[in-house]
Amino acid sequence: MAYTAGQKVRRGDLLPGTVIAWHQRVTTSSAATSSTAVAVLRIDGVSLTAGRMYRVWTPAILPDGTTTTDVVRVQIHYSSSGAATTSSAIIPGAVDEDTVGNATNSSGVKIDSTYTPAADETGSFLLAFRLVQGTGSTTLFAD
Repeated sequence: MAYTAGQKVRRGDLLPGTVIAWHQRVTTSSAATSSTAVAVLRIDGVSLTAGRMYRVWTPAILPDGTTTTDVVRVQIHYSSSGAATTSSAIIPGAVDEDTVGNATNSSGVKIDSTYTPAADETGSFLLAFRLVQGTGSTTLFAD
């Protein structure tokens, strides 16, 4: 069965390796100019079953900025008690960094982590980024 973005999926329909939620943003993000995280994309209402391991990942994400030595951190926040915000917990391992303008790292930032809930829950996931080092203005490209 094929699913579309935002479609609700019943737990009983899932097979190992099934995509249960996905999203795509087609506009460039707002700019980060400090260590304060900027929200980019949020997926709400993801039904998760206790004890199952879920892969949380992104394809290559391409940061851009005004200063070629700035370091950008991309991270995925998670909440099981409402909408995830930049203050929500970060999934362990769901963080990657890149130096803006670094020609040797042309593949961009990639996140690949897992999450295993202790109880059945409805999750909210938020992709965010922030400036870790530098003084420029950075954004994340959209397709």
